[in-house]
Amino acid sequence: MRGLSLFCVVLAVSACGGSSAPDFESIITACRSLASASCTRESQCQPGQVNVDTCSQLLAQNCNAAVCSPGYVYSPTTAQTCYNDYLNQDCPDNNSSVVPASCQPPLPCVPP
Repeated sequence: MRGLSLFCVVLAVSACGGSSAPDFESIITACRSLASASCTRESQCQPGQVNVDTCSQLLAQNCNAAVCSPGYVYSPTTAQTCYNDYLNQDCPDNNSSVVPASCQPPLPCVPP
């Protein structure tokens, strides 16, 4: 969850969220899906300590402001890779706030 905040800050948001099926149609819906993935993995790695819905709602607060930095465009494929990598991240990395390589800023935004 802490790593996702870094990801979203680069997108000019502090967080994302949502608990429905992943949606990568836009950067805003991807932001929500990525927050859900982060919160889901956080809850799996720290059982009983993270409420996925509450976590996702908190992270969702600024997803509507998600944009790519100038000179970059949104990539749904890159967002989906990041989503999968958050869900499959090992718990020691998750618990140490390691951001998956596929999620490092400025991703999911790429040069045109």
